[in-house]
Amino acid sequence: MFLHRRNRVSLIGCAAFVLLSISAAAQTTLTIGTVQGEAGSRVTVPVTIANVGVDPTIIIFFIDFDGAALTFVEGEAGDAVPEGKIVDILDGENAVAIAIFGLNLDPILDGTLVTLTFDIAAGATGEIVLEGRQTSSATDAEAQSIGLALIAGSIGLICGDLPAPQNVQAGDDDPDGVHVTWNAVTSATEYRVFRNTTDQSASSSAVSAWLTETEFFDESAAGLGGGGGGCAQPSETLTLFYWVVARSASECESQFSASDTGSVFIAPAKLAGVASWPHAVADLLMIAFCLGAVLQRKSRFVPGPRAAASQ
Repeated sequence: MFLHRRNRVSLIGCAAFVLLSISAAAQTTLTIGTVQGEAGSRVTVPVTIANVGVDPTIIIFFIDFDGAALTFVEGEAGDAVPEGKIVDILDGENAVAIAIFGLNLDPILDGTLVTLTFDIAAGATGEIVLEGRQTSSATDAEAQSIGLALIAGSIGLICGDLPAPQNVQAGDDDPDGVHVTWNAVTSATEYRVFRNTTDQSASSSAVSAWLTETEFFDESAAGLGGGGGGCAQPSETLTLFYWVVARSASECESQFSASDTGSVFIAPAKLAGVASWPHAVADLLMIAFCLGAVLQRKSRFVPGPRAAASQ
């Protein structure tokens, strides 16, 4: 039996898409925390790690900040760092450098990577941004580079008696994102929406700019959880936690609101049970799955010239 060219192309394209998507899936994301404090106080900022595909064994990253508003005090390893790793945290000019390495090849898993303590200057105003530097890097046990993304964090300054937004409502089961609404706050001029996969505001990330409206549609939520790769279809939902912070004209922030959960449809990362298998086996299984899907499309099979002549 000869497979018509159209189906051969479908098969090759499916296999290539699977292999490319799996090789591109190795990604480590560091999220710098979003916390609040008063001018002249001390705050602790968590940095969390989430890995997809391959767990790193070495991570070196830099966080830049306004040295006039912040002074670095100390850092401490989190629960994601395995025993025996060396954690070197150095204070530079308007920056802190963190290197996690060691002679052992134990992987650095998901969780809290480090916690960083800062003193806020007495005269600090507005929002203090903690920005990850693009020259940061991560490698796996075979000394192969892993994609590393750093999500910026911030320290919001609380001053005055601005109340937190009330009645935060996040929508459910929309494949395009999550709709978030809240009540207006008297004397507030703008609002910002934060999101996390756990009910922890300190490790959440801002998903909106400062808004004058009292609603926001989080389109970025639709891309969470990874694509299905190969032939997977959206079949699950991901629960997300949302908060809203108000801010006055003088850039004084409220506390975080109470959280509310929303959900969005996502595609499974791979076939059920395959994600934890070795990559070579997972690749072959996914290609075989796609091959079966192509061969089962009998209505699209057109015999080639040699096949037609033999009938």
